[in-house]
Amino acid sequence: MIGQTVSHYRIEAKIGKGGMGEVYLAEDTSLPRRVALKFLPASVADDELARKRFLREAASAASLDHPFICHIHEVVRHGSQDVIVMEYVEGDTLLQKLAEGSLPLQEALQIVAEIAEALEEAHRKGIVHRDLKPSNIMLTMGGHAKVMDFGLAKKVGGQDGAGQEITTALTREGTTLGTLAYMSPEQVKAEEVDHRSDIFSLGVILYEMLTGVPLRDADRCPPLPESATGRDDRGDPEGGARPAGRVHSGAAGTAAAHSSQAAGKAPR
Repeated sequence: MIGQTVSHYRIEAKIGKGGMGEVYLAEDTSLPRRVALKFLPASVADDELARKRFLREAASAASLDHPFICHIHEVVRHGSQDVIVMEYVEGDTLLQKLAEGSLPLQEALQIVAEIAEALEEAHRKGIVHRDLKPSNIMLTMGGHAKVMDFGLAKKVGGQDGAGQEITTALTREGTTLGTLAYMSPEQVKAEEVDHRSDIFSLGVILYEMLTGVPLRDADRCPPLPESATGRDDRGDPEGGARPAGRVHSGAAGTAAAHSSQAAGKAPR
């Protein structure tokens, strides 16, 4: 792909790969700017449901105009492939940042506030992200957050028939979509979710920013919080939610304890 031209975008480098897409850095030859091009992975390029989910990601994000949400420029065709053209965000993911350890309290609070603003805009438009996690949050060179990857986003309320059909097809038969370590109990159990599921995930992320460790062990998820399962996994030395007081102290520890409590309650 390097050196190829897609529409009027010249591909310069591959900058990311995941289950939901492969991302390339490209030069916009019609304007003096760099963009990111997102392709479906070759393994699912012929999967019609994957294509619908991919295009829904573009439609969901393009309907949102907010400084803390990655902007979608357009969708173009390249041969038989759909390509999402989006804002190129120079910086690191929050996941990369957390590899260095916990964040100072004020920095963590700034980031979580910016993510919350982005979610507020999405929720106001009836869009639930459903896959909020550190790898889906970019931190710009100026330290600001950008929420990315609306590939699992769901429109709640006022769906037209086509939108409802896509959502149902992608979640039928109790299929669980998302990342277990950051999911709300309802999402883990493949139940109906709304904006509160994103808020739960944000609480889990805040805990991790303040403590430097995940709230739940991804290798053993679930266990779920006591409020969802009727039992307390937090004292289990082999996994489960980690009490904030054991991993952090001071003001950040207090804030982390509140975030873990918030993430430990199922939406009502």
